[in-house]
Amino acid sequence: GVCYPTVFGEPQLTGEEITALLDGGESPAPSLARDAAYLAAGGADFLVLLCHTAHAFFSEIQAAVSVPLLDMVSLSVRYAGEAGVRCLGVLCTEGTRAAALYDRAAARMGMTVRYPADHAALHDYIYRILKENGGAGVSGNGGTSGDDSSAALVRAATELAAAGCDGLLLGCTELSLPPAARSLGARFFFCGRWLPVIAPVDLLARRTLLLCGKSIKEDGAYAPFSLTWQPAVLQNTGGGDRTGDPRHFL
Repeated sequence: GVCYPTVFGEPQLTGEEITALLDGGESPAPSLARDAAYLAAGGADFLVLLCHTAHAFFSEIQAAVSVPLLDMVSLSVRYAGEAGVRCLGVLCTEGTRAAALYDRAAARMGMTVRYPADHAALHDYIYRILKENGGAGVSGNGGTSGDDSSAALVRAATELAAAGCDGLLLGCTELSLPPAARSLGARFFFCGRWLPVIAPVDLLARRTLLLCGKSIKEDGAYAPFSLTWQPAVLQNTGGGDRTGDPRHFL
């Protein structure tokens, strides 16, 4: 039969909603659960949540619907494990780091996670440059003294590689898209070694298409690491995720 996935979770959580993670503010979980229930009632076969930070409320959202909700965090960490990564450098917002989403998922895989020391600079890059400037990837209004704003991303990646990370993960939706992703490439070179750069949004898109029985066509214009290798996790339709619930298609 025809498969109808439904994507939600965009636009990303607002600053006020991220306060729920950082300072104990009002949780966005009820509104996300209502959105999920509305979409499921409309006939979606499964739901796709693109916002990394919103995965902090994954259990509440899944509990509100009977259709599966794909778990981008678990999928990405399992992918990294299959790629041989043992220490994962995560590039993300303050909300995602505070929620410890990747820390917990990595611990279940026997992996460790690191974040940049100057995480505020990376958070600023994601929100102030990519979002307010429409993903332009250069400074300008709201940017930093005329420099290429992607320097903050490259500095963070370099720091993580120097700290011993053997893989990098783009833990914010915007970072998985050009031009931000192009600033690191599919693999990041540091001191004679190449680190895979894992783009969860690309993994999620590929998993969604496979679940719908669709073939995947690469145009060659931009192929991050996530699309250059076909791991078992993308083909697996059984198993479980953080809750052991097979409905998550992981």
